[in-house]
Amino acid sequence: MKQAGEIDDYAILDALRRKETISAKTALAAKAGVAVSVIDRACELRDAKAVVSMAWKAGLTAQTAVVLQAMLAQLPPDQILRPDQSNSYPLSETEMHSQLAVLGIGGEAGKRPWMPRRLSATTPQ
Repeated sequence: MKQAGEIDDYAILDALRRKETISAKTALAAKAGVAVSVIDRACELRDAKAVVSMAWKAGLTAQTAVVLQAMLAQLPPDQILRPDQSNSYPLSETEMHSQLAVLGIGGEAGKRPWMPRRLSATTPQ
């Protein structure tokens, strides 16, 4: 579908309308050029900024990002980030790049995504 140019807002929204969330996540991942596991992580975090940033990376509209927040991340209406008056994304490009870096996408060359540090097996004294 991606090579044929058939992945767009409508294809993803149609998959969600049919309650085919796996198809919607797969299409979003293909459109954004990331692994499906990255989309899964963004949705599991239930972080509106992460989902909005993924939609932006995929080149989707800010209105589609609203639906993705509700349907994929299952955010309640009061936590959903909505487009501004001009139907633009509610975050700056810098903020979205930062969110993508947290998910391990893009960012500065050689910079690793955040990972929890390992705790030592010894007990503090």
